[in-house]
Amino acid sequence: MNFLVSANQVIVQHFKPLLLEHGEATCVAAFAGLLRQTAAAGTGLAVIDSATPDFDGDAGLRRLKRASPALKVLLVGGELPPQQELAVLAAGAMGCCDDSLSRDQVRRILRVIEQGGVWISNAALPHLLQRLRERSETVAAVPDPAPAPEPAKIVLNGLTLREREIAQMVASGESNKLIARQLNITERTVKSHLTTIFQKLHMHDRLQLALLVNRAGQ
Repeated sequence: MNFLVSANQVIVQHFKPLLLEHGEATCVAAFAGLLRQTAAAGTGLAVIDSATPDFDGDAGLRRLKRASPALKVLLVGGELPPQQELAVLAAGAMGCCDDSLSRDQVRRILRVIEQGGVWISNAALPHLLQRLRERSETVAAVPDPAPAPEPAKIVLNGLTLREREIAQMVASGESNKLIARQLNITERTVKSHLTTIFQKLHMHDRLQLALLVNRAGQ
């Protein structure tokens, strides 16, 4: 079962047809209405309008995930500052996006989330990677008597030199536009390379790629 939580008819008209592409979709005007139906939520998608009057942000997301841990949540609304976006993800959302995005962009985000990926903006990705590096440095301060093999490096060896170069740039949080400018290629070529990289590595999104590259560099 899929859910759309919003009292805003513009948002309902924009997002409901996209949810229907993933199966049956129920619209509720209040967050409390979604919480009441969590028993029927199963493993579906929930698109939540952050401006819904009774939605209390991170606390509400945590309540929802406790009641229905398999429900995959996309929070929609205005563009969030990077730290707030990370807080939303930590609370249980699998992505957040501006409600003004085109249907094709939202379609892509929903597809990534449904497949188990996490959607994170280019602005928030460097902040997340920095947190992960700090955590990894803390763990590395304790010596490991028997270092494990480095499968991430082995996996990346399957990429071409240009693909590895682009993967490294993605891991640094750079956008497609910036990557294209630095490599003197078109954004379309960057997207083509990323599609090939995702296929080779069996990944869904930039976050998974960035995490893999950073593990390989440890």
